[in-house]
Amino acid sequence: MAKVITSVILSVLAAAGITAYKAATKEKKDIMLQHDEIESTAFDIFKRNAASGFKLVVCDHLPDEVISNLKDGKTSQGLDPEDLVGLTMPNLGTKENNEDIIYIFVDGFRKQQEMLAKLGKHVSNRKLVEMFTLHECRHSQQVAALRNAGYDVEKAYAYEASCEYGKGPMEQDAIGFMAYPRVYGFIVKSRWVAKAINKKMSDPVFTAQYSISKMFG
Repeated sequence: MAKVITSVILSVLAAAGITAYKAATKEKKDIMLQHDEIESTAFDIFKRNAASGFKLVVCDHLPDEVISNLKDGKTSQGLDPEDLVGLTMPNLGTKENNEDIIYIFVDGFRKQQEMLAKLGKHVSNRKLVEMFTLHECRHSQQVAALRNAGYDVEKAYAYEASCEYGKGPMEQDAIGFMAYPRVYGFIVKSRWVAKAINKKMSDPVFTAQYSISKMFG
């Protein structure tokens, strides 16, 4: 009797294991790079990863009212708006920006897929949207951590802009998070990242340059 019970238990466990494995490895149906499908996929990631107080805005491209405030029509790191996939814009107390917003751009994802296709690489549309939304959500976490520690968010963004794109502390951290969100996010806490950012932007040379730029607008 004991052997029969053991056999039944093992069979149930084996079946459960197979079911769990199938569920874990089953790929979700891919999406089309259309506004509604991108928005639905991005919002699912956003609501689980974005810092409190941020809102998600999905649009075809960067709004004209935001572009009009860019220096020479480009981002602080010299990127053209039409090449952007996402952008995190925290409230810095200005009239033009009084909300914490994560922007996701439909046209940007299409450009990314075109670029990947030319390189002979394949990434599903769903995966692409998930990765870049995670990237922007990490920036929102960084902003929240900077604020909680009493650090200057505007100065942190200015320091990031002074670095080559992808080489600044905020961007490097967000790249790590988008690649391995669960493991990376567990090991590297956003409050630790905030301290590292503050240490870098406390460089006396940069601080002097930043102070001068603030004085003269």
